[in-house]
Amino acid sequence: MLRRPPLLAFLLLGLSVAACGVGIAPGGDDDSSGDGTGDGSGDGTEAPDAFPPEPILCATEYTVTGNDVSHTVVPGESCEGSGTWAISIGDAVPDSEYTGCSEAPGDATFNLSVTATGEHIYAATDLDDGDRSWTVEIRDKGGSCAATFEMDLGGGAAWALIPSENGPDGPLHGTARYEKRSE
Repeated sequence: MLRRPPLLAFLLLGLSVAACGVGIAPGGDDDSSGDGTGDGSGDGTEAPDAFPPEPILCATEYTVTGNDVSHTVVPGESCEGSGTWAISIGDAVPDSEYTGCSEAPGDATFNLSVTATGEHIYAATDLDDGDRSWTVEIRDKGGSCAATFEMDLGGGAAWALIPSENGPDGPLHGTARYEKRSE
């Protein structure tokens, strides 16, 4: 005669297997997102190691004080950033978290020729100094343009100009920053 184990034995065996964490690797998911990454993102990718940025030695902030954009194509319902951007900055003050840079000018004007090289992709040529290279990003603000121009001066120094139009083909306002980082 065959004797079957009691039903209670099967239930206890099933619970013990589930309680042992079958299918969960040691050191696995500790972020409760359920994706197994442990990084809290929930996207299934591993979090990259973070490298601290090089320390900022000094930083000076500016206000865009005037000038304008002479558009190649006057903006209509969306921004077309090609044209000549004349950006004057002034009102230099040290950044609130760093000392001001002694080599930063009190004011400056930058004249940049911007050309569309693809859809939402632009190139900038410095009309004052052809050797200076700018990285440009232009965004649509509902018909007017907002831009970010960045230039690495070498030696850890860099400019960031962030002008925006008040309206389509309108005057510029915005901010700028000169900073120096350790090399």
